[in-house]
Amino acid sequence: MADSTYLKSVVEPFIVQWVSRRIGVALQPRRFPVGPRADGTLVHFEFDGASEDGRTGLLVPPAIQ
Repeated sequence: MADSTYLKSVVEPFIVQWVSRRIGVALQPRRFPVGPRADGTLVHFEFDGASEDGRTGLLVPPAIQ
């Protein structure tokens, strides 16, 4: 498997900040509940960038090798 350290530590934060400036909404990596499982416990999803209120979420697609 390829080493994706540079992509995760440099490229992804750059893209999140670029989009944040472009749309005028502060985005930070965040984890939000997105719904319940069959047993009633919450399912969480980690966004590469999300607004404080959770209304805007960003996923940076993985690089295709």
